[in-house]
Amino acid sequence: FHLSDDQVQDALTLCERFPPRTGMYVRPPSWSTIDAFLGGYVASWPDGGYRALQEFTTNRLGPSNIVWSSRLHSMYDPDVDRNADLGRDGGEVVANLLCSVIRDFVQEQATRS
Repeated sequence: FHLSDDQVQDALTLCERFPPRTGMYVRPPSWSTIDAFLGGYVASWPDGGYRALQEFTTNRLGPSNIVWSSRLHSMYDPDVDRNADLGRDGGEVVANLLCSVIRDFVQEQATRS
């Protein structure tokens, strides 16, 4: 699996612009809708990208069979239903959390090139 320089830059741009505008892109802003948006984005990467991101996150958070976003939800917001409307501010917080993982991942990918 390899991300091109353009794909890395595209991911970094998305992770900068998406969180403050989460409510414009997904409604209601919830763990589920934000995950669906970013999961769809990651699915556009070359074959193996989603799996590589999952392995990267597992290495950071410890062993888990749970997908990366579910694992973060259970660590940071276990008392909030994944489908609960987080509102604008809560949506931005969650989007920033998930985007931080993607940002770290693509930056690591870029250093491997």
